Amino acid sequence: SCTAIFFVICLFRCFVKVKAVIMGRSSVSEDIKWQVIGMYKTGSSYRTIASKLHVSKTCVENTVRRFNLAGTVIDAPRSGRPRKTTPRQDRKLLVMSKKDRNASAPDLLSSMKQDDDRYNVSVATVSSRLRDAGMKSFYAIRKPLLNDKAKKTRQVWCKARLGWTKEAWRRVLFSDESRFELFPRRRVRVRRTNTEKFLPACVAPAVQAGGEAVMIWGCIS
Repeated sequence: SCTAIFFVICLFRCFVKVKAVIMGRSSVSEDIKWQVIGMYKTGSSYRTIASKLHVSKTCVENTVRRFNLAGTVIDAPRSGRPRKTTPRQDRKLLVMSKKDRNASAPDLLSSMKQDDDRYNVSVATVSSRLRDAGMKSFYAIRKPLLNDKAKKTRQVWCKARLGWTKEAWRRVLFSDESRFELFPRRRVRVRRTNTEKFLPACVAPAVQAGGEAVMIWGCIS
């Protein structure tokens, strides 16, 4: 009947409009956009172009407008969200982090705000800026607490044997002992780059102390 035919036509038109809206919201390929320009130059109307290429009329209008202004159909790069910190602030944050390796992100944020009232960022932003600079949070490695004299003695010992052969090293017996605590003490976190693992500022001094522990001694040649 005529009513059924009319209903089908209306339903088809609604489908076309919905499809056009969806296509308008989604990304249209560069080839389709150039086809829009080609049909536009041949005198086709916006509505005709949109119908034949199955895109929205708004997409056609925007494509033609961009071509007339810039001579291209390629979308201009989007600037994105503006950066909340300046390069100078980022450098200052890095200096403060290296000055105090044990400072946490909240501590650094508090120090930055004391020096600069305009530094209104979150703790997550501070951590992100430090990661961008290669400064990550690690547990400090534990090394024996050595004074300057002990460090100098070790350096002299190593330099004196720098040219030793394999045969000479085979006559050496290396021994060491280690203390394993049954209840480990709290580990210290430091902020450093991947190459600063053994930097003195990134090392937690280890000293012999009381407490339940097991001593193990061993040697190799």
